[in-house]
Amino acid sequence: MKSDRIRVLVVDDHAVVRAGIRALMAEFDDIQVAGEAADGAAAVARAAELQPDVILMDLVMPEVDGIEAIRRITAAQPKARILALTSFSADDKVFPALKAGARGYLLKDTEPQDLVRAIRQIHRGESSLHPCIARTVLQEFHHPMAQDDTPESLTHQLLQLPRHKHKRVIDFGDWTKGHKKEVTLETFNNIDLAFISGDEATVVDLLP
Repeated sequence: MKSDRIRVLVVDDHAVVRAGIRALMAEFDDIQVAGEAADGAAAVARAAELQPDVILMDLVMPEVDGIEAIRRITAAQPKARILALTSFSADDKVFPALKAGARGYLLKDTEPQDLVRAIRQIHRGESSLHPCIARTVLQEFHHPMAQDDTPESLTHQLLQLPRHKHKRVIDFGDWTKGHKKEVTLETFNNIDLAFISGDEATVVDLLP
């Protein structure tokens, strides 16, 4: 019988990080660590073996890195739900990870409760981006700094992400004094982002 708990595969080349995540997950009845991997090659193998509900993926690892591991896993398991968890917020990590198939991107300075919330969101088929990553994505799309469209440019990488626009009415609570507001969403690789008041960016699935 399939467990109701969210089965998580933890991928990180540092044992202390894996142990810390395992200890954190043990505090929640609805989440369990199904397995661990210390590099990208092992992650691909363990993902195939365990078929976890959510994969927490570090990006900078020896041999096969996290971005390549995401590509390989999603090629074999298109419905795999992968959350990048890394120390790096640089554009050359963010956009390749999202393009490879990551459903979310968090930094390792994320609060424990926010990591747990993100795991639950990813499991539900939603997405989760660290606030600074969400701002980077939207600011670059609406006000691109790159002047060229070479394959290496940030603008080029962003424009390669599958996306579409649609509208949704959202109750922004305290942000708009309880008023509901229709916003245009930018959807990148199934990640819904709202462009609010022309300047502020947020991840829609973090809202009520």
